[in-house]
Amino acid sequence: MYFENFNQFDDPYNIYEYWDRQQQGFPVEYMTPQMGEAVPFLAPPSFTPPIPAWQVGPQGIRRCINRNTYIWLTSGNSFWFFPTFVSRQSLVGFRWSRIGWTRSFIELRRIRSYQCF
Repeated sequence: MYFENFNQFDDPYNIYEYWDRQQQGFPVEYMTPQMGEAVPFLAPPSFTPPIPAWQVGPQGIRRCINRNTYIWLTSGNSFWFFPTFVSRQSLVGFRWSRIGWTRSFIELRRIRSYQCF
């Protein structure tokens, strides 16, 4: 949903910019970090933690900002994530894959649980 009087690219953490770029075929990993944003340089821990009890919502996950975080989605997928910003509805940061850290965002409603390290 866009607002006519709101320039979406003025907000450095606007998830719609990331979504738009993905839809237009731009790989997320080529988007540059915002000024002052932490970028992970090291690989996450090499273990997969056991799944904790349900943990959801923007308040609890704020303590995971700029920390390696293991995330379990409601779809059953799980992965390492390095969050750099959390809003009421989404989490922005870097997701670990075989090729390294890639820029990504997750809707909070899709997160089943998480654990910070």
